[in-house]
Amino acid sequence: MAEANDGQFPVDTMRAIAALLLVTYHVIGAGPDAGLQIDYPEPLRLFADFLLDLRMPLFAMIAGLVFAIRSPAPMGLPRFFAGKLRRLVVPGIVAMFAFELASSLGHTRLDVHARYLTPFVTGYAHFWFLQSILLIFVVYVPLDSLTGGRIAHYTLLPACFLSLSGFAVPNDPFSIDGAMILLPYFLLGILVWRHRGKLLAHRRRILAGALALLLIGSAWNIQILRETGMFSQDRRDLQSLLSAVGGCLVTLQVLPRLRSLDRIAAMSFTIYLYHVFGTSLMRRLLDSIGYDQLVLQLIAGILAGVALPVAVHTLAERHNLTRVMILGLRPLHSQHEAGRSAPSRAT
Repeated sequence: MAEANDGQFPVDTMRAIAALLLVTYHVIGAGPDAGLQIDYPEPLRLFADFLLDLRMPLFAMIAGLVFAIRSPAPMGLPRFFAGKLRRLVVPGIVAMFAFELASSLGHTRLDVHARYLTPFVTGYAHFWFLQSILLIFVVYVPLDSLTGGRIAHYTLLPACFLSLSGFAVPNDPFSIDGAMILLPYFLLGILVWRHRGKLLAHRRRILAGALALLLIGSAWNIQILRETGMFSQDRRDLQSLLSAVGGCLVTLQVLPRLRSLDRIAAMSFTIYLYHVFGTSLMRRLLDSIGYDQLVLQLIAGILAGVALPVAVHTLAERHNLTRVMILGLRPLHSQHEAGRSAPSRAT
């Protein structure tokens, strides 16, 4: 994504940091009965839940921004969706099957108990995000393409109202509820890229407004903590929307480009799919030897949650079958042929 990183927006750095935040969250645990089983008022629980409003919205905004960089014309829609099938769907299905198998063998709370197709038709574990983003692509991208991108301006506000409405679909097929959470931030990413000139020209004013939204949302969340003993768990309330929009825009404008994170960014999708294998294995290993030093458990879990997917990615990219099935990358011979037939270009 060279275009997005050339002194404008540090997309790769944001992608890497979002991935690291996700790994850290699952090491700590999605709740007091998961991960390291940390409950309120422990600092790590506060840290994990305070960032609930930022982690996945940041991923969604990045997805929207990257889509806007290379949004397809109507004639390019078949190629676009074929690319998403290869890049997202196939690796996602493989990872889901692997996760199902691991959950069954490990007798975890995420064991599907012979309902093997359930994860593919409804929200399941951390894969809900992938399902929701794919659903957004299927519904929104053709409309964006057929209207020349004009529809984005008219859908952001309705998407916010839909998210705030709390409307839910019974049984949540294909993570529709998640798509309603993510859609405003996906659209925000699109509009950021398509109006980047105005954003950069009025950078200070927009940053001040974004900081105000972030501070209001954060202060509101702290008040909820004082009243209830925990941060808000509702991702579809006004407090969450203010915090997420403000946080995403602030991150976009103040985060420097950290080239040291480029390698992690390049593997961020693999980290998203497979980090839970590393975090779970490390936690079980430390538990088996009776090691209970919290800080070192946290560090070891994060390292394992990154290292295992990096190893999977490094090994899988060497062979055509695993490149396609696990990583969603083109076969090596296809890349070589493309390189001979066209001049090289930064991607």
